[in-house]
Amino acid sequence: QMLYSIDAVLNAVEADKKFRAAGQINLFDDVQQSNDFTLPEIDEMPKNELLRLEKEATGVYLSGHPMDEYEAFSRRIGTAKTKEIISDKYSDGQRVSLVALLSNIKTKTLKNGNVLLYATAEDLYGSVDITMFNTAYNSYKHLLLENNILIISGKVSEREDKPTEIICDNVSVISPDKLLSTTKKDKKVYIKVPSISSPLVQKIKALLPHYPGKTPIIIFCEDTGKRFGLADSLKIDENSGIIEEISRIVGNNNIKTVE
Repeated sequence: QMLYSIDAVLNAVEADKKFRAAGQINLFDDVQQSNDFTLPEIDEMPKNELLRLEKEATGVYLSGHPMDEYEAFSRRIGTAKTKEIISDKYSDGQRVSLVALLSNIKTKTLKNGNVLLYATAEDLYGSVDITMFNTAYNSYKHLLLENNILIISGKVSEREDKPTEIICDNVSVISPDKLLSTTKKDKKVYIKVPSISSPLVQKIKALLPHYPGKTPIIIFCEDTGKRFGLADSLKIDENSGIIEEISRIVGNNNIKTVE
């Protein structure tokens, strides 16, 4: 609220100074001047905008990092980390991909009209320089914007006269659907049975292949208190009606879906 209202606050302070300087209080001692100022009701600033302003004002992010919500996505698709690239985990010429925020973007136009792009790719672990040549730049320049978070792909370049960098030849956006699908907690279905040797377990196992999906099954044994995860081949589609079928076997109180 204060940030959005700064102009109005400063105007009010300036008006009060002018009022006092003009000697109005002395002329109208019996008049009560109201200096009440109410901040307008404004929605909370978007997190990314807040982080951007923090970085501009202080040089660091104070209340988080723009890459926080992309960490699970990066881990899921197996991209590299900047610290791995600059610590020589990858050899010269090796292809890598990373999920990173673009900053310090600069372009240079050569005599032949070709454009070179230089930028910094930043993740939660550090940063690495990237260079992009003309052909790739012309293909992706609409995405190459300050603070954009992208999947960046290219070859590692290691030279004695300069820090390790990535020669970038491909970038792609991360759709909200892809990001959401990797940041949501995985669901699991817990089924309580008297023991692992109970005939109920075999009945359940025989039923599961008819409802294939991605949700894992965890068997909880009441006699020992131990839990056993069933094989990936027995994962289910929880929306297929299988939950109701298992409930008929073990009872409604003995099956639960947990995120």
